[in-house]
Amino acid sequence: MVGETESQRAYKAEMKSPSPIKRPPFKDVKVGMVFKVIDHHFKTVNYARVTKTKVPPSENLFYAVFVKPTDFSKVRLSDDIEMAIWDFVYSGESGATTYTLVKFPQKSASRGKNMVKAKKERDWFAEFKGKQKLTEQEVNLMKKRLNDGKVDVHRMREGGYALTPDQVAKGKAWLMDKWRTTRGVERKNCPFGYREMAALETFKTIRLIDWYDMSRYGRQPFYVPVYEVVGKDGYFQYYVGGGEPQIIG
Repeated sequence: MVGETESQRAYKAEMKSPSPIKRPPFKDVKVGMVFKVIDHHFKTVNYARVTKTKVPPSENLFYAVFVKPTDFSKVRLSDDIEMAIWDFVYSGESGATTYTLVKFPQKSASRGKNMVKAKKERDWFAEFKGKQKLTEQEVNLMKKRLNDGKVDVHRMREGGYALTPDQVAKGKAWLMDKWRTTRGVERKNCPFGYREMAALETFKTIRLIDWYDMSRYGRQPFYVPVYEVVGKDGYFQYYVGGGEPQIIG
């Protein structure tokens, strides 16, 4: 048929000999797991790799992105974005589409030919396990892997991470510059209140305590660091948005 896509041809073949449905419980869905996605609305078969699990407000919500059938590590199309899947039903701009999700075994499709064993899944969080302090390079690496969907944000160490002295000094200098001019005069557009000023006045350190998702709901997450300023007289938490500290705690 003219204009028929490979995923549509795969759907026809699937309907002739359907795969057994093996939906795992949501508690068993892991980041990196690959599903065969049988779309009964558009009559296509694709593959999706889980990028995020246990998403609020429901434990029964996870995110996935379509991947190439010949290489699950690569996104199918450059404009494919992460999508939310809730109870195996995806509501997109084109309306509600019911997906039959079949857990795919540890093998990679090769366009209908022989099945090839997939490489062992890499643990992209391995470098951060057991660490209590991060360098600036490690913070940037963690951010990249979070936004690439390789690391689940929930794997971050409870209580956050200490930062190296150079990062603490750089962060303090940046915050103080937002507060006062080089002559010590408070700026007219100072973003801080009395609480933040008290913490900065008695400054002790800065920690990385969390990640803030700046994306719109339903879009691919974009995480930025959440820092905590600790002073003798109080503390506050912020992330950087639009070049300014955004106070969130």
